[in-house]
Amino acid sequence: MPLPFGWFLEAWLYSRWILCGAWLSTWHCVRHLGAEVQSREGISIPRQTWRVLRLSLATCLPASTIYQFRLYRDPKRVWDYVYAHELPAFHHWRNKALGERPESIMLLQDKCKLGERLRAEGIPLTETLAVVTCGDQIDFSPYLDRYPRLFCKPRHGSGAKHAFYVEKSGNGSSPLIHTFEGETISFPATGELLHRHLTQDDYLVEPYLENHPALAMLTDSGEAVTIRLITEHTNTKCYSAVIEIPVRSRKQGISEQQIYVILPINMESGVIESIPENKRPLKPLAAHQIVTEKIQGKPLPYWQELRASALAAHRLFPDIFAIAWDFVVTPAGPRLLEGNAGWATAMPQILHGGLLTTLSAEMSLRP
Repeated sequence: MPLPFGWFLEAWLYSRWILCGAWLSTWHCVRHLGAEVQSREGISIPRQTWRVLRLSLATCLPASTIYQFRLYRDPKRVWDYVYAHELPAFHHWRNKALGERPESIMLLQDKCKLGERLRAEGIPLTETLAVVTCGDQIDFSPYLDRYPRLFCKPRHGSGAKHAFYVEKSGNGSSPLIHTFEGETISFPATGELLHRHLTQDDYLVEPYLENHPALAMLTDSGEAVTIRLITEHTNTKCYSAVIEIPVRSRKQGISEQQIYVILPINMESGVIESIPENKRPLKPLAAHQIVTEKIQGKPLPYWQELRASALAAHRLFPDIFAIAWDFVVTPAGPRLLEGNAGWATAMPQILHGGLLTTLSAEMSLRP
C-alpha cells in the first residue's frame, strides 16, 4: 500500500470515529450499563457519559472496553492495559526479547506436531485416532464402535473454531454431527457441512473427553469444562489460571444460548475462587451466580499435575514469553488440548491488573 494512501485511510478512519463512532458507542453502552453503574458505584449517568465519551474520543477505545476495565473510575489507568487490537504486537514484542523463532510459533499452531512433541515429553494428551488430510473424506463408523462420541478439530487454529463432535444416533441410524453453535444435523444431511470444514484444513479425530465427576455437575450443556493456565518463561511461574464452564442460558427469556462462566483459580492451592465484587460483570447472568455458589472454595482435581504439565510444556519453548495452555480434567486425569502464544488478555487483566503496570513494576526492579 502506498504510504500516502495509508495516511489517507488512517485519517478517514480517525475522522469517522471522532464524528460518529465514539458518540454511538458511548450512547449504546451508557444506555445499557449506566443505570447499573450508578446503582453500584454512585456515579451519575451524566458524569459517566462525559468520562466515557472524553476517553473514547481521546484514545479511540470503544465504550464497551472502557466499561469492561472500569476506566470511567480513573481515566489515567487507560495506559495500564493491553487491548485487543494491540495483542499481536504486544506478544511479539515480549517474545522478541527472548529471541522468538518462527518455528516455535508454527509448532504451537500445529496441533498434530505439538501433540507428538508433548507426548514424547510425557505430558498427558488425548489420543489422536486419525488425521484427515484437507479435502479427504472420513468414515466415523470404525471409531464410533469404540467410542460413543468423537471430537473433530482443525489441525490449526484455536478456541474450538470450526470444531464439531459426532455421536451415535439413539435409533441406531446414521450418526449425528453437533456444531458448537448448538446446531444438530443428521449425518446424511451434513455433506455440505463436512465438505466445507474438511476442505479448509486437516482435521484431528479424537475421543470426546468426559468431565471429571467433580466438574460434570457444573455444566448442563454436556461440553467439556476447560482449565486455562498461562505460564511464563521462567518455567516456575503461572501468571494466571481460570476455569471456563459452559452453561446454557436463555437470552431475554426467548432463545437459548451457550455462555461460559469464568472463575479464577488460586495458583498455589488450586482452589476455585469467586471473582471479586468490583471486578464482576456489570450485568452478570443468573447462571454465573448459580455456578459460583456450587463451586466456590472447592479445590480443582489433579491441580498439581495440571500445573506441572503446563510448566513442563513451556520448557520446550524458551523463546516464548507466555503461553496459555488449555486442559480438560477427565476421570482419568488431566488432558492437554492445546497451547496458544497469542492468548487474549482481557480476563487475566481484569483479575490481575493491567499487563503494562505489571511489566513496569518488573522492569523497575531490574538492576
